[in-house]
Amino acid sequence: RAYTARENGRETNKAQKASMTAKHPSVKWAEREDKVYMTFELADAKDVEIAIEKDKITFSATSGGEQYAETIAFYKEISSEKSTYAVTARQGFFVL
Repeated sequence: RAYTARENGRETNKAQKASMTAKHPSVKWAEREDKVYMTFELADAKDVEIAIEKDKITFSATSGGEQYAETIAFYKEISSEKSTYAVTARQGFFVL
C-alpha cells in the first residue's frame, strides 16, 4: 500500500489513478498449462511501475509525454514470487 492515497473519501493507488486518465498500451499474451506470457508494447517507456499480484498485474509508464496504464485481472491465481519480467526500450515482457 505504498502508493495508496485518499481521494474523495476512498482509497486509490497511483496506478488506479493513472488508469483513470491514461491511455492503454498494446498488450499481447499467450497461455500455457503452467505459465502466462504477457507483453506490454510501449516504445521509449519511462517511469515504469509494475505490480504483480496473485490475481492481477498492473503496468504504468510514460512515453512521448503521455501517461499509459493497464490493469489486467487473472481468472486463476498465479505465483507472484515465481513471476519474472524484463523491460526494454520497446516493451515489458512478463512470464507469470
